[in-house]
Formats: sequence, C-alpha cells, structure tokens
Amino acid sequence: MDRYQPLNIYRSNYFEPQTSEEECPLHIPDEYNEKYEKLEKLFNSFFNVDSYSLANDNSKNEREKLNNIDPSFIYGEVTFRSLAYIFEYIKNTNDITSGAFYDLGSGIGRGVLAAAFLFPFTKYVGIEYLETLYNTSLDVKKQYDENFLKIFE
Repeated sequence: MDRYQPLNIYRSNYFEPQTSEEECPLHIPDEYNEKYEKLEKLFNSFFNVDSYSLANDNSKNEREKLNNIDPSFIYGEVTFRSLAYIFEYIKNTNDITSGAFYDLGSGIGRGVLAAAFLFPFTKYVGIEYLETLYNTSLDVKKQYDENFLKIFE
C-alpha cells in the first residue's frame, strides 16, 4: 500500500469553493459577498502578480537542495475566498468567536493574512519549514505591520 494514499483520498474529497454556489455547504448573503470582494482586493494588494510562480519555484529549488521528495512539501496556495467560506461556515455552525489560528505549512503567509482579515482570532501563527518561503512571509508581515492601519486612516 502506498503510504501517501490517505492524502490522495483527502484531495479527492475536500471542499472546493470554486464549485457552484448550490454545492457549497453555506450560502453567503450578498452583503457579505460585497464585503469579501473589497477585503479580497485589499488582500491581493499584499502579493504581486508573480508571487505564486516565484514561491512555487523557490519551494521547488529549496526542496531539491534539501533532497526533499516528500509530496506534502509541494507548494500550493489557499484562496482568500475559500477561507472566507470556511470562516463563515465556522461562525454559523459553531459557537466560536475567537481563538488562535495556526497555519502549518504557511508558505508565504497567504492563509495567515487572510485569517487576519476575516476572523477575530487572538493570535495568528504561520509555521513554515522552507526558509525561502518563510523569509517571503516575513516581508508580507512587515508590509502588513507598516501599512495595514494606514489603509483605514
């Protein structure tokens, strides 16, 4: 038996927010969609157009240097909209209003930043093994720290 089989099963059954709205486990009201569109535009301003390609290439190069062939280290990105759906679902189906957000394999910090935009956690933590991705996430955090509050002035 292939030791990565559970990962393949997971990948074939996870929630994909790109599916039609009728298939989503939660309908997000139109007023929230407007809010999320504005937040998503702001979120995207923290990443340049080539950020995915660059992070993917950096991840691949560093994994090759480390001789790391484990497929769980292959770079991928979470979308802002997918986290918006997930957090809305959590808010509407649980009595959770705060807590800590941990992103294991946080890459360049997209998930952590999206969580900071979307949910009032008390702490946001990104954990990344690959140094190049971690360093990029520090740049994103610095940009957030320096500019985020200025946006609302």
